[in-house]
Order: sequence, then structure tokens, then C-alpha cells
Amino acid sequence: MDHLEVADNQTAKNLKAQSSAYVPPLQLTDGQPPPIAANGGLSYMSFDRDGDAGTARALEDALAEIATGEGQRVIEMLDAAPPGPIETKWGVGFRKYEDCLDYIRASNMEAPEGGIVVPMSYTVHERPTYSVVRSNAIWSDPAQQDKADMLRKAEEYNRRYNLFFPQVMRDARRIGEYYPGLSPNSAACMDRLGLSLAHCDSKCQNFYDSAEVERVFYPEIEKLLLEFFPGATDALVYNHDVFNKDYEGDRSEDQDARTRGSPPTRTACTTT
Repeated sequence: MDHLEVADNQTAKNLKAQSSAYVPPLQLTDGQPPPIAANGGLSYMSFDRDGDAGTARALEDALAEIATGEGQRVIEMLDAAPPGPIETKWGVGFRKYEDCLDYIRASNMEAPEGGIVVPMSYTVHERPTYSVVRSNAIWSDPAQQDKADMLRKAEEYNRRYNLFFPQVMRDARRIGEYYPGLSPNSAACMDRLGLSLAHCDSKCQNFYDSAEVERVFYPEIEKLLLEFFPGATDALVYNHDVFNKDYEGDRSEDQDARTRGSPPTRTACTTT
């Protein structure tokens, strides 16, 4: 069963169960390979159980992924690799940013006009990964201590899977040069490349104020999306991270206080 069949089947189950959770539709970029995310990229909202937004299913999948031992084998491979560049199927990767930068300079890598060549961090473990927010009950439940320990170790591995690779970053404003006839400011660009450019003159004065972001910026983004995608009938901003640039205390997530860490602000949204 492919990821589209999974999505169709799960949607049918949700309709039958009349789940109250909002389920973003599964959308894939034309011409791109299927995602490595769990369930083919289907939102965990599709697996809502009594309003948990799919959290229980996500934890089950996370523990099942840990049980395969694949992550442990990747870490052992990286630890056993000799100092210097590590050969991968994507080319040479480096443990340190500085080492990758030295390689770029020594190789005389060049970028097109408006672009740069820079070390970028990418995972070498193409499997779904999970990060459980600190407010989840599993972290403070003595009966689930063993599961919490496994999840904590897996999250540590998530960071260790990454190597730095030399990458050419191109100017998105020049997309029309790289793809003749394709405007970077069009919905067609999003469909083809998974990105597009849009301009917003926001009236939001303080992006570190969660309430103001929600009150002012949300409607602006929803209006922008509806105008940008002519076929859309609805737009929803469903998530954002608001950071405090001066905060020096505990950076663990607090959903009620909406503490998220450090700048800048990011907003997630969808259209239908």
C-alpha cells in the first residue's frame, strides 16, 4: 500500500469516527520523490484519539522505529569512520562546519551570480525521526521511565546523524533564469519546486509578542495565501513559534506560556 492509499484509507476512518481534530490534507510536490516521513507524510492529526492530535500513535511509531536498531547502526558507522571527510551516497560529508568550509575553499567551488557555497547540515539517516515536547506526560511518568529513556537517547541521536555537506545556494529571485517561464512569485512555482516568494507588509509591531502575532499576523498571512492561490477557498494558520530574544532561562517548551526558545518567529499554515 503506497502513501496515497494510506492517506485515503485513514481519511475514510476519520470521517467514520467523526474526529474533531483538524486534519491537513496530504499534499505532495509534483515530480518529487515521496517523503521519508512516517505514513508517507500524512499528518498525525489523522490518527487522533479522543483529542490527542495523534500523539499516542506518534509515540508508538517512535518506539517502533527505535526498536529496529537502524539508528544505533548509523551512529556506530559514524563513530567508526576515520577523521576527515566521510564518504556517503550524497558525496563527502564532514563532522565539523570548519572542516567542510576548508574543503570548499580548497576545491575552489564556485556559485552562480547571487548565490553562495556554504556548509549545510543534513542527516545521513533517511528514516522518520521524532522529538517529544517537554510538556508531554511521558517525561514525568515513573511507569514510563524506560520509554522516556529510549526517546531521550533517540533525540540525542537525531543531532548526531547530521554531517556538513558543501552546497550551492542559489538566489530564489532568479528562479526564472534557472527554470525559464517559471515565476518565483507564482503558485505554479510552489507546485513544481515546493517553494515560492510572496511579499507581506505586516502591521505587526512586535513579533516577540505571541498575542500580537496571532491577532495581527495570522489574518495577514491568511489573506496573502488566499490571494496567492486563486483556487483556495480557505486558509488556516495552525502553528507558530514565538521567541524571546532576551530570554536566558529554561528553553524547554511550555505550551501554556508559549515559550519556544530563541529568535526568529516562524509560522506554519495551509490552504484548501
